[in-house]
Parts: sequence; structure tokens; C-alpha cells
Amino acid sequence: MSEEPPVQGGVPAAGAPDGAERAPASPRRAAFWRQPALWIALAALAAAAASLLDTRARLGATQEEVAKRLAGSDNATKEGRAAARQNQDLLLSMQGKIGVLEAKIAEAQGQQIAVAAMYQELLRNRDDGLIAETEHGLRLAAQQLQLAGNFEAALIALHDTELRLSQSEDPALLPLRAALTRDIERLRAIAPVFAADTALKLDAIIAGADRMPLSFEAKPHAENRRTVGDASREGFWVSLGADVWSELKSLVRIERSDRPQPALLAPENAFFLRENFKLRLLNARLALLQRDLRVFREDLQQARALLERWFDGDAVQVQAAQVTLTRLSEAQPPEPPSLAETLAALRTLQAARAVRATK
Repeated sequence: MSEEPPVQGGVPAAGAPDGAERAPASPRRAAFWRQPALWIALAALAAAAASLLDTRARLGATQEEVAKRLAGSDNATKEGRAAARQNQDLLLSMQGKIGVLEAKIAEAQGQQIAVAAMYQELLRNRDDGLIAETEHGLRLAAQQLQLAGNFEAALIALHDTELRLSQSEDPALLPLRAALTRDIERLRAIAPVFAADTALKLDAIIAGADRMPLSFEAKPHAENRRTVGDASREGFWVSLGADVWSELKSLVRIERSDRPQPALLAPENAFFLRENFKLRLLNARLALLQRDLRVFREDLQQARALLERWFDGDAVQVQAAQVTLTRLSEAQPPEPPSLAETLAALRTLQAARAVRATK
């Protein structure tokens, strides 16, 4: 077997011919490229290169997407910051408005407390005013009863007082209202019968004053005339004697001289006399309503004096008027009731309110 020229580092030695050098290298190269590991390595390298390229492409897309998202996130962050600033400004504005509302609420609460205090004070003042009006009404009714004896005015004052008390719903006023109702019923039971009856009698005398004859208008009493029937029963001579005696008696009239003769009055003076008599009776009636018994009796006395002096005392109407005036001047009116129970209830209520006010 022939010897091959030495090779140094895979390079043919110098001096070797070119054909001899290239002939052995070709089979080795062909053998090199025919190795499967080489192709697997090349395929793996190509796959790795393709994967690298794909990875780089995906990484670039991802970077672009991340960049876009980062840009969007920056915009969203800016918008969020702007919205946060707006929200913070709105929050500050709302806090300011809330502070104003709280101040207004506090002011409204203070005003409500003041109004409640004023209302309570008004209620106390109204109750005090109601009690003062009640006391005034009771005092007025008591004065009308004790001083003037005017039952109607006293009842009107008591009814007005009861009406004012009925408009209040305070339960503390119930005892006072009950006492006032009892006094009203008691006053109604003791009706002023004396005043009404006396006024009616005086009105009757005033109405009949124009028909009462005066003294100078009185006529002598005529004898009883004999009738034809009496003469026929007694006989002719007896009846003739009776007639003659009757005529003789009519020629003479006997009168008392211890009385002054009534003065003659002109028709207009007689009218004024009757009117003066009526005025005396009217004054007596007014004094009775005012419970002025002194003036009442004085007017009745003067009316009686007018009857005795100027009117015919033998007339039935004059005698009846004299009897009526005498009885009225001697009569005593009933004593009016007192309002002691209602006044006591009022004083008790005032004392209780004074105690509550001091607490």
C-alpha cells in the first residue's frame, strides 16, 4: 500500500501535486455532508432561527402592545388624575356646602328652640291672660250682684267667662269650670222674680193711669132709683112717700170740711199731672233694676202722694193702685247669691300655677 504524503493541519504538504491533494478530500466532504447529525443540527438551527425570528416578532408585537397599553394607561392615569382632581374639587365644594348646611341646620335648630321657648312662653302668657280675664269676669259679675243686684248682667258676665274657659283644653281649669257652672245654675235657680213681678205691677199701674179719675172730676154718689116693679109691690102711697123723700135728700149734700177741696186743673195740667205720675213709676222701676232701693222707695212714696192728693180716692182703680204701691214699698228683694265657690277655685288655681312657676 502506497504511503500518503503527510498532511500538516489538514493542508497538503508542500511539494505534493494538486491532483493528488484534491482526490482524497472529496470523499471526506461528501461523507461530512452525508452525516445525519449535521442535518439534524442544521434543522435544529433553522428551527431555532425560525423560533427566534417568531419570538422576536411576537416580542416586537408584545412590545408594541405593551407600549400602546402603557400609552393608554398613561392617558387613563392622566384622566384619572384629572378626574381625581375634579372629584377632590367637588369634594371640597361639597364639604363647603355641607358646612353651610350644617350651619343652617344649627341655626334652624336654634330658631326651633327659640320658637319652642316662645311658644311655651306664649302658652303661659295666654293661660295667664285667660286666668286674668276669668278673674275680671268673676269680679264684674260679683259687683253686679252685690252692688247693683243686676242678675242679667251677672249672668252675661258669667256666661262669657265660661265660654272663654271652654276654649282651653288645660285640665287644670276643670275644677274652676265646674265651680263656675254650679254658680251659674245657682244664680239661674234664684231668678229675679221680685224684680220681674214688681216691674209688671208698675207697668200695669202706668198703663191704667190715664183712666184714673182725678179728685175734682169726682161726682156725688147717686141714690138707687126705685123701679116700677118696686112701686107696684109696695103700694101706691108707700112708693109715693119714698119718691118724695128721695127728692128731698137730693136737695141737700153733706161733705166733710176737714179735707182741703181739690183744686181745679186745666185739661193740659191734668195731662202733665198724669205724665208726672207715670214718670215717678218709671223712675221707681229703673231704680229697682239698678237695685237702688232707697230711690225706689222714694219714687213710690212720691207716686203715692200724687195719688192721694190729686186722684179720686173713692175710685176702685185708685184704691187698687194705692194698695199695690204700699205693698211694693214695704217688700224686700231676695238676697243675690255670692260667687264664693268659683272665686275660691280661682285662687286655688292661681296658687298652683305660682308653685309650678317657681320650680
